[in-house]
Amino acid sequence: MANPKLLGLGLSEAEAIGADSARFEELLLQASKELQQAQTTRPESTQIQPQPGFCIKTNSSEGKVFINICHSPSIPPPADVTEEELLQMLEEDQAGFRIPMSLGEPHAELDASQCPQRTQESGPLGPFFPRTQESWAQDPPPSAPGDLAPRSDSFPYEGQGCTAYDVAVNSDFYRRMQNSDFLRELVITIAREGLEDKYNLQLNPEWRMMKNRPFMGSISQQNIRSEQRPRIQELG
Repeated sequence: MANPKLLGLGLSEAEAIGADSARFEELLLQASKELQQAQTTRPESTQIQPQPGFCIKTNSSEGKVFINICHSPSIPPPADVTEEELLQMLEEDQAGFRIPMSLGEPHAELDASQCPQRTQESGPLGPFFPRTQESWAQDPPPSAPGDLAPRSDSFPYEGQGCTAYDVAVNSDFYRRMQNSDFLRELVITIAREGLEDKYNLQLNPEWRMMKNRPFMGSISQQNIRSEQRPRIQELG
């Protein structure tokens, strides 16, 4: 015959195990609900590959800075307003107009645009007889800036370090911007101010557009939020 004390002890242990199991299942269910809720509220991101547009050059206290203005159809366009309406909104200091844009991460590059080209300098007998080391010694080249000179280890053929940023806007809006100096300067101003705010920079407001160079370095992929917030200016 079973001992009543032992039987009661076994029932108590079974009840305790059952309570712990129920509590564990309750915690597991709660964690699963929280995870599902977090996944539904978290904005999903989309990876895009911006296409090159044009490149501007400016500077900061750290050195030369290049801004690659790119475009992608995945970025939403701004509100469809005329330039006259937009100009009136800006004059009245209205904050209702935003240009969605994606500000990429900074990437280090080498700027060789101001480095002299390596060419064969004509010798004393003409262009078909390049200079030799002896001819350089007999007739040294002028040392004025911009004149060709023989390469030395300290001559900056390799280029100077600089920083480049990729800023992408909607592709349709970019095509519209190509035909409007006003929109182009507005986008450049907003992009410059956006980079200053995001990366704590102080960029020179004066800039120069690069000729025959649509971008500096390489344009990397970017992640943008799939769900846009109202009145958004910068994505990602």
